[in-house]
Amino acid sequence: MFQVTGAGSSVLSLALVSLSLLSCSNESGPDSAVQAQVLALEGDAGSSVDSGGGGEADAAAPVCVPRDATCDALDDDCDGRFDEDVAARCVFGRVALVCVGGQIVNQSCDDGDPCTVDSCDVRGCHHVAIVCNDDNPCTVDQCNPSGACTFEPALNTACDDGDACTSGDACTASGSCSAGTPVDPDDGNPCTVDACDPSTGMSHVADVGASCDDANLCSENDVCTAAGMCEGAPRPDVADDDPCTADACDPATGNVTHTIVPAGASCSDGDVCNGDDTCELYPVREFTVEAHTTFYRADNGDDVRPPTIIKLADVGLRPGLQLHIYTVGTYDSPMIPKASVIFSSDSNLLPRTELHRVTGAIQSNGPSSFSANTFFDNQTTDIAEDFRVDNNEVVVQIPAGAQYVFISNFDSYYGDNAGSLTMKMQAEGLACTAGSNPLSVDDANVCTADACDSISGVSHEPVSDGVSCTVASAPGACVEGLCIECSEDPEACQLGPE
Repeated sequence: MFQVTGAGSSVLSLALVSLSLLSCSNESGPDSAVQAQVLALEGDAGSSVDSGGGGEADAAAPVCVPRDATCDALDDDCDGRFDEDVAARCVFGRVALVCVGGQIVNQSCDDGDPCTVDSCDVRGCHHVAIVCNDDNPCTVDQCNPSGACTFEPALNTACDDGDACTSGDACTASGSCSAGTPVDPDDGNPCTVDACDPSTGMSHVADVGASCDDANLCSENDVCTAAGMCEGAPRPDVADDDPCTADACDPATGNVTHTIVPAGASCSDGDVCNGDDTCELYPVREFTVEAHTTFYRADNGDDVRPPTIIKLADVGLRPGLQLHIYTVGTYDSPMIPKASVIFSSDSNLLPRTELHRVTGAIQSNGPSSFSANTFFDNQTTDIAEDFRVDNNEVVVQIPAGAQYVFISNFDSYYGDNAGSLTMKMQAEGLACTAGSNPLSVDDANVCTADACDSISGVSHEPVSDGVSCTVASAPGACVEGLCIECSEDPEACQLGPE
């Protein structure tokens, strides 16, 4: 405790008070008389309003001052508290004078820790830790018992060498940051160009148009998109263009299926004019085979005629369909039920003297056959792509590329042939059949030309102005698609049709 003694004690107390160097707050208590004696200002006439004397002065009402700023254990400002306005500290460097219980005592701000900076102000003692920081992440910074900073290497501690293209950077024994292993920029996406910049890091830019593999066996011509994705176009064989089959492809195997939809299912035959189409069984098609017709080589002495040539599209058939073919009846002479069939990509037929008369002949899976040589000249007539049909049904798939089918007799001698037989064909599955409710075209307006396009549908275009018409039995003329009575527009009636 810092003690105030001697003749100059009152003067020192007054000096401390006037300098506002004393600070504390005290409630009234049994030690107030002792505090008053210790800090009494006796002999200083008129220097204190709280004299603490007895007699009549004690009975008088206390005189209150604006602030209770003296360490005298008295309520100078009459607010019920003692010395609450004394706020001064730190009169001797790091030693603070405080007012405790109305007495001035001293306290040291030295906390004995060499790694703190001790100080005090009017708010009391402060102990600020010494900060040891060399801004190096690869050192352990600390204050030692002597109060000095030390910076020890933090070996193998994770750090950042400032290169975004390395990883696993670690501190060395010298306190520096060593680069880790280079980062592989490959993101595993074949549709990106991968790179790494030490400053900005990784980049993956879409390689638009580059060839790739989307791992989908149902697509082809795979290329990279702007989104960095690999996408291919659907294989052309997935869709069979048959509205009565559900087309599917397994991406893993590439196997394509064409499942026939239920009969009666809605479909579109590509013509909006013929109403609501539905999938129905393919109809049985019948064709006549004349005994004298052939697509084989023939002698000049034979009476031969060209074969029957059928365009598949005209009878609702197309490549890929399973076709059931058989004949009905026999020729008159010879009395046999056999006919020959061949699929072709075109309708060309060479002269009768040519061996391979059908230039666009296409091989199918029809039963193989052999045709005899010509009767008179013994010339070879066999064509590898043909097959034979009789009263027993033959099932054959229409081969890819086929647009026509040729049918004829197969005989090698036509001089005695006579009569004809019937050949029937029916495809498996369902055909998209036109409905019974075709679109209504006529708008009952003589001033419009009504039509229906298979793609765009019904249209009503105005006829030429001046075309004659009748309005309520009165003569008229068409004007911009409307019939106008001549009495209302005489000039229109004088135009006449263009």
